[in-house]
Amino acid sequence: MLDYIDPRYRYPRPSVATILGYRHDKPGDLEALGQLPNWLVVMRVIVIHSEHEDAATTGLFGLLGDALVQTVSVYDEAKVAALFNLAEACERKAPVKVGQDFRQESVDLMKRRLRDRIMQTFHSENLVAAMRPAIMFRLCTQMCNRRSGGVGRHRSTSDYGRGRGRGRGRGRG
Repeated sequence: MLDYIDPRYRYPRPSVATILGYRHDKPGDLEALGQLPNWLVVMRVIVIHSEHEDAATTGLFGLLGDALVQTVSVYDEAKVAALFNLAEACERKAPVKVGQDFRQESVDLMKRRLRDRIMQTFHSENLVAAMRPAIMFRLCTQMCNRRSGGVGRHRSTSDYGRGRGRGRGRGRG
């Protein structure tokens, strides 16, 4: 992800430059990004709250519903539309704690925003040609967004790196 792609999102998103430790005075880092012919850059994340069985029957999350995260190029308009429709339908089924914005931006607008951010960060036309905007759709089967109370919650940025395994972040195991 490229830094703050969209200020509407609450949590800071690490940039590709941050993840790879990119510094403008180290041209080798820029070469590392150019090694792959193209990259999918997540511009937006949509969480779909649904029962596992319901999502599996759509076929959008793998044959068995076992592919809980789908990163879809914005150029695959049919799949993007199907996933947005599923997300909206699932949110309409029951009152939710936090509603999501399901407005879809045009492919051209997303491409332009990505290009601007790449040029601002890396100053490289070659990277612009290699990076493709994408949307990440996450299936959450915990029903944590329902007003009636869910059994789970999404990990916030403060949960990362805390050893959420056996010790549940208490410094054990």
